[in-house]
Amino acid sequence: MGKFAIFRKKERWSTTWLGKVLILTLFIVLAWLFVKNSYSFLAQNSPLNSEIMILEGFLPDFAIEESMKIFNDRNYKLMIISGKKMIKGASLVPYENDGLYTAAILVKMGFDSTLIKVIGLKNDVMKDRTYASATAIMDWMSQNGLKPEGVNVVSLGCHSRRSRLLFEKAFKDEIKIGIISVQDIGYDPKFWWKSSYGFKTVLNEVFALTYTYLFFRPLD
Repeated sequence: MGKFAIFRKKERWSTTWLGKVLILTLFIVLAWLFVKNSYSFLAQNSPLNSEIMILEGFLPDFAIEESMKIFNDRNYKLMIISGKKMIKGASLVPYENDGLYTAAILVKMGFDSTLIKVIGLKNDVMKDRTYASATAIMDWMSQNGLKPEGVNVVSLGCHSRRSRLLFEKAFKDEIKIGIISVQDIGYDPKFWWKSSYGFKTVLNEVFALTYTYLFFRPLD
């Protein structure tokens, strides 16, 4: 074929029927492993030996009640609750943020109010709210001379691993972060894909955690 030819013949590799079957099988196995293990990976549960519990203010009643039980059973000394501006019912509920609302629920359940400290965000935060809450808590602890070896954060289900990661970024290795995951009763974690709520929640957290690992960078 000449130097100025328009076309030329090239060899190329292609998969055989056996290769296609093997690739499809591998894809199915990986997809099944993802479905089977997503919730358990996301719902990280790794508490430390600590006297301070941090409660995320958005938790529903059943998770608040479970947190109170854990607090009492393990002899914690202080419960810090994060507080973000309420995005629903703010004009009807007499609380500035969801942390104060959660604290009121705890007291109603019989919890000792003197063991609660709510750290509310001063401004409306619509992005990176968990990190902003963690930073506010870290600032308050520093201002009040609290520097324990570690603290335990209580979060809900598959949100837990991301919460721990963001608290670790906010606390900058100055204080170790343990995590307690309260199971979300809204769906069966073993079969999360069988309900629309479970499917949406788990996949949202998969993408959110991926974003946090790859793209999230603290501004401070």
